[in-house]
Amino acid sequence: MHNIYTPWCYRFFKNHLILLVFMGLIGCNSEPSSSFINGSFSQWEGDELIGWTNSIFSTTVKNSYLNDTSVLFKSAGNSKITQRVSVIPNKTYVVEGYIEKYEGAKWNVGLWIEGKENLGYHVLESKSYQNPTLVKVKFKADQNFVDINLGFKKYGIYEAVFNDFSMRESRDYIYQESDIVNFIKRTVKLNSFDSLHLHENVVLLTKYVNSLLITPLVDYYNFEGKDLDRENLIQENQIIRDSLKYAFNQLMPSSFLQSYLELPIKETSNAYCVKASESAHDILGVFGVMTRQIHFYNIEDIAVHQCFEYWNPYLQKWIIIDPFYGISYVNASNELIGFEELNELINERQLTKKNIVHLDIEPFYFNYDELKSAWHRVKLGRAGSERLTMF
Repeated sequence: MHNIYTPWCYRFFKNHLILLVFMGLIGCNSEPSSSFINGSFSQWEGDELIGWTNSIFSTTVKNSYLNDTSVLFKSAGNSKITQRVSVIPNKTYVVEGYIEKYEGAKWNVGLWIEGKENLGYHVLESKSYQNPTLVKVKFKADQNFVDINLGFKKYGIYEAVFNDFSMRESRDYIYQESDIVNFIKRTVKLNSFDSLHLHENVVLLTKYVNSLLITPLVDYYNFEGKDLDRENLIQENQIIRDSLKYAFNQLMPSSFLQSYLELPIKETSNAYCVKASESAHDILGVFGVMTRQIHFYNIEDIAVHQCFEYWNPYLQKWIIIDPFYGISYVNASNELIGFEELNELINERQLTKKNIVHLDIEPFYFNYDELKSAWHRVKLGRAGSERLTMF
């Protein structure tokens, strides 16, 4: 059985917070088209940033100019600013904006959406950068408002510049052509994202993730020649990995996939279920497919596995995809299911081979007895580990 780490975002701190906000007042009346109030951070009333509220223990001090459109946060950690925005339940929305530069800790700064539940995260990986980086979350509203949060998730001294945030209603599977979309489409033979082909496309994109991360390992493990030739094979594949690493660093900076491609090939096998599921999240996201991570627990209530499910608007349900085992799950009616129905099968001890559908995905590993006996509880990912709908 393979253990997975417990992401830092599962732990929330309640320490005293200090938030210092610096910006200029030039162009106060300019505001991008947005559901936000003051998404350009250009409007102030005294020392208060209009439209945004601070964490309960935060203070805001405006005592220096930055420029006319952006806002600089200096924080003692785990602080945020929040805006509550009215939405229509069951509608899909996109929130996006730029973090123009950042100095701090890894996996710390970004955007997250809260409503009845945590709806989505885009928390950046880099410890520092000086160039604008887009953060973007797509989510399905579960009540008539959401809270949009910007800031830091960890404790420490951090700085970040935020700029030009907006929010809009979105169709479920309308995505914009981009460098990363076109790069992937040159390799993956996708169909239209319609009711007939959505699941097929999700499987194809998940298969693509596996080909990037585990094909070199499979070749290495299955090699039957001399040990030296086997090691040479891994070195040759590492050269290919390095070229992919460069490409995805340009196309998808601050993504799970890019960070996993940075690893030596042999390290990819460690907690591969996590790496595959989170990388699939990144790839599916650029095509507008909403995903969320789900976690499996053994009888000792220890997290032992991770995969993901995606939202199918045509079926109006979540559907599990497990890249590690190369499977989905179905119910007694042979309908694809999500984690809630899978939990029912597990709790009622009715999970059998009939509930497992093998996908056209090369698995890292497969063992039916493990699938049947090891799962005692399944639940949604929480907080930053979920990173529900970034794309």
